[in-house]
Amino acid sequence: PRRSIPIDIPEVFACYFTPGKMLIDPVSLHGYIFERKNIESYLKDLTDMHGNKFREHPKNRKYATLSQIVTPPTEYMEAFESFKKKTHNL
Repeated sequence: PRRSIPIDIPEVFACYFTPGKMLIDPVSLHGYIFERKNIESYLKDLTDMHGNKFREHPKNRKYATLSQIVTPPTEYMEAFESFKKKTHNL
């Protein structure tokens, strides 16, 4: 049987909402990288104390919507895929 070796996930490949856990489906919002399901859920569910929808970026506090979520830059995705390949073989 294959042994599992603990891997330190660099912060750049982990989601703000789940530190230390490797991203699966990375997306970008205002230049910050998040796990798609986490940032979508955050933006859908966030309300203020009066129950009003509240569209605020979790890191820079700027206005943010689901339509602003984009694919991360090519360089980031290349580094992410390379890191995934390296760690998958451990």
